[in-house]
Amino acid sequence: MVVRGHELPPRQRGYIQYHDNHVVTLFTASNYCGNARNKGAVMLVGPRLDYKIVEHTAPTLARISAEYLRAKGKQLLKDESQDSRRAILDLENTEQHHMTHQQVQSMKADIIHKFQDKIVGNKDELWHFWQSADSGGSGTISQKQFRQGLAQSFTFELPMVFVQKMFLKDSFLDSQGRVLYNDLLEAYRPTANADTLNGTWVRDIVMKAYEALLNCDYTMDQTFSMLDTDGDGTVDLMEFKQALISSKLELPDSQINAIMRAIMRDSKTSLTVMNFLDGFQAVYSESKVQKILSPQLLQAQKNLTILSEKLFETRSRSEAFKEIDTDGDGYISIEEFWVVLDKMGFAHLMPPERQSMWDILNLNGDEHVNYLEFISAFRTKAEVSRSLDEVSKEVVASVLTILQGNKMSIDVAFRFFDPRGDGCIAAEDFKDGLRALNLSIGASGGALSEDQLQILVDYVDKDKDGTIDYSEFQSAFNLS
Repeated sequence: MVVRGHELPPRQRGYIQYHDNHVVTLFTASNYCGNARNKGAVMLVGPRLDYKIVEHTAPTLARISAEYLRAKGKQLLKDESQDSRRAILDLENTEQHHMTHQQVQSMKADIIHKFQDKIVGNKDELWHFWQSADSGGSGTISQKQFRQGLAQSFTFELPMVFVQKMFLKDSFLDSQGRVLYNDLLEAYRPTANADTLNGTWVRDIVMKAYEALLNCDYTMDQTFSMLDTDGDGTVDLMEFKQALISSKLELPDSQINAIMRAIMRDSKTSLTVMNFLDGFQAVYSESKVQKILSPQLLQAQKNLTILSEKLFETRSRSEAFKEIDTDGDGYISIEEFWVVLDKMGFAHLMPPERQSMWDILNLNGDEHVNYLEFISAFRTKAEVSRSLDEVSKEVVASVLTILQGNKMSIDVAFRFFDPRGDGCIAAEDFKDGLRALNLSIGASGGALSEDQLQILVDYVDKDKDGTIDYSEFQSAFNLS
C-alpha cells in the first residue's frame, strides 16, 4: 500500500482511494486555507496493517474567535453590570460577523484564482468546445454553452452558475449578454518575467514552424494542396497539423493550437487558404525582420515593402505570383524577379541592392523562390499588426502552462543532476531533464519539441559556458 499526501482530494473529502484501495491520498487539514470547506482525515493503522480512515472537521476561525470571546466574556461578567455584559456580547457578535465576512471574501477570491488557473491549464479543451459551439463563427457563445464547456473540461464539480456570476466580467460579454470566449481565453495566461516573455526563444519557436513548411519547397499549387487536403478552399486545425507533420516538424499539439488560435482570432472556425497563409506569413515576417541587423538588409526589406504595396494594390498575392512566374513552373527565378523590379519602378537599383532583395526573398538559398518564400518577404503596412504579438503570447503561454504545471518534476530532475547542490547543472543534463518531462506528459502534451529544447537551452545558458543556473531558470519562468 502507498499512502500519500499533499493533494486536496475531490468533492471536499479528506481522502481518496485508488487502484483497488492500494493507493490512498490523505489530507489532514480540514477547511484548507480557511476557505476550501473540505474535511480532514487521519488513518488509524492496526498491528496487522489493517486500517481505518476517520474524517473530521475542525472549527472555523470565526467559531474559535467566538468561543474565545465567550470564555473571555464569562470571566469578565462575573462582577460586571448589565450594561457591561451587553457591551461584551455586542463585541462578540460584531467580531463573529466580521470574521465570517472576511471568510466569504477570501473564499470568493480563492475560487476565482483557482478558476483562472483551470482556465489556463485547460485552454485547448475549452477553445475546441466553445469554437464548436460557435457554429456561426461570431466569436460568441451563450452563457449556457460557456458553463457546458467548463463542466466538460474541468475534472471537479463546481456550482457553475455561482462561479459564472463571480467570474464573467462585463468585458467578456457583448451587448446581448453572450460570452466573448476568445477575449476571455486571451485574458488569462501564465506569467513570467518581461525578459522571458520578450526573449529570442519565442521568436525562434515561431520561425521554426513556418520554415519547416517553407523548406518543403513546394510550388504554389502544391502549397495550397498541402494545406487544403479536402479541397474545400479552407484550412482547419487538422489540416494545419497534417501539413506540419508532412513537413517533418515535431511541434506539440498545445503549440499548434496556440498558433491557430492567434491566426483565427477574429475569423470563423476555418480560414480560406489565402487568408491562412496571409496570417501565418505576417507572423513569420515580423519574426524574421527582428533578426535583420545590417543596414543594407534593412533597406532591402524597406524596398520589398514598397514593392509589395505596388504589386498588391490591384492584385491578390496568388495573382501577383502567377504574373511574375512567366514560365509557369510554379517558382520565381532571379531573372523573373529582375523583370518585375524594372516594371515596378526599381530599375535604378544597383546590382548589389537587387541582390540584397533577392537574398531576403530566397530564404532557403536555392536557385528559385517558392510561394511561401514569396509571401513571407512582402509585408504591406496593414499587415504590420498584432499577429506576431498574439502568436508569441499564445505559444509562450502553452509552454509556461506545461513548465509551471510540472514544477515539482522539474525540481526533482534538477536535484538528480545536481547531487552536490551547487545550483548549476550541465546544459545537456538540463535538456535531458526536460526530455524526461516531455515523455512523462506524452506526445500530444509535450512542452517542447527537440528543436525547441535546444532553443530553450541556448536561451537560458546566457553566458554560453555549457551550464545552467537553476535559480535563474526558475526566476525567468516563474517556477520558484
